[in-house]
Amino acid sequence: MEGKLACRGHKLSHLGVGDGPDPSPLLAAFKAVRDLSTQGGDGNQRQWAELTTVLVELVDEMGPSEIANVFCYCRRGQFVHPVLLSRLAASITPEVNIRRLKCHHLSMLMHSLGVLFRDKLLLRTEGPLPKGQEVFPGQEALAWSLLRESIKPDRLCRFDEQGLSNVVYGIALLGLHRNTSLQPEVEFANDSLSREVCRDQRMNKFNCQDLSNIVYAWGLMGYADLTGLEVLGLEISRPQRLQSFSEQQIANIIWGCASLESVVHPNPKSSRSIVFPAFFEEIAKSQRLKRFNEQGLSMVMWSFARLMSSHEIPPSVCDCVVKELTRADRLKKCREQGIANTVWAMGKLGLLNGGAVEALLLEATQAARMPKYKPQELANLVLGVAHLCDVVDYQQLFQSKKNSKLVADLAIEVNRPERLSAFNNQEVGYLCWAFKRLQRVISS
Repeated sequence: MEGKLACRGHKLSHLGVGDGPDPSPLLAAFKAVRDLSTQGGDGNQRQWAELTTVLVELVDEMGPSEIANVFCYCRRGQFVHPVLLSRLAASITPEVNIRRLKCHHLSMLMHSLGVLFRDKLLLRTEGPLPKGQEVFPGQEALAWSLLRESIKPDRLCRFDEQGLSNVVYGIALLGLHRNTSLQPEVEFANDSLSREVCRDQRMNKFNCQDLSNIVYAWGLMGYADLTGLEVLGLEISRPQRLQSFSEQQIANIIWGCASLESVVHPNPKSSRSIVFPAFFEEIAKSQRLKRFNEQGLSMVMWSFARLMSSHEIPPSVCDCVVKELTRADRLKKCREQGIANTVWAMGKLGLLNGGAVEALLLEATQAARMPKYKPQELANLVLGVAHLCDVVDYQQLFQSKKNSKLVADLAIEVNRPERLSAFNNQEVGYLCWAFKRLQRVISS
């Protein structure tokens, strides 16, 4: 044992830590990884690799709080050591150990697991990620153990507001609701969490980020507790609250509610009439629009298109968002998903908006962008243009030969053999309908 400690001390000393009065290698490694995590994704990858390798040897000495903190540090630093996290999960997952976690550790773990899973394609890792859907072996088993412990009645009432939000957000990011065999369990968990979230004495204690995360998570899961939405709607549309939301939080709330539209629309006891008129006015403020990032603006446009059947969205609000998003400097920063969703939304809403369609199509069909589109994004692009043909005069839309050529370029991309094989049945159906509408454009 002394030899191992000496070896760890040498490794920590090599990294410039562990030379102070504290003789514990565990505490020294903790301090080093905590400090490195404050640099976010800019932290030195070599240091991360060496520190997490040291922590692998110290797992047996860690208690529940240390384990929760390691996950939190990895989330902040966007660095994953699959062996380390797998060993930590194996140590904490047994029920006897899960029970030892405090509520804020449970919520910290749910949040960290969710963000790591969401960002798995962007993570810097030490060694390869495991095959399948997990960031590290044992991730899903740990997530379910945490959730089952979190929704126990004697636990729920002890979470603070941020903790409740983190648990809801974690369920959604981890995709636990997609496990068909365990859907009833997720539904029960969401119902329990919703009742606790909407208790009178809690609602005004949530901060803006917590409320935004809850609505976004419910939208992601397709979970609509109508009573919960009504209570949340009253809170988030209060003038003082509404003005306090950041632009990204507003985009997340609108997106979450729009994602639930098909669920809440048939029932009059929803928050639609409470939330949206106030949000539409807030979005259209010029000082607000300028502060939205490109992803936020495209989320807003997609949401408007989903909400159009049940809400009267002022045309002036749509015009403001489109004009801001289709500025030349904005379009270049737009991701492929954002461009595809905006074209689809403009088609659904029937918005020509001057040169906006042409500007979007010109950017969308740049040679460097074409290979980056996912099948659904490419289908949305074509579908959006076809919807425009459905609601506006054909000659008005394609009086420019340039527009016709851009649509033909999309058709060529869609018809490449490797592309065609990647579309699912629903996307193929949409594309068949769209190209039938666009046949005149492509043949001209």
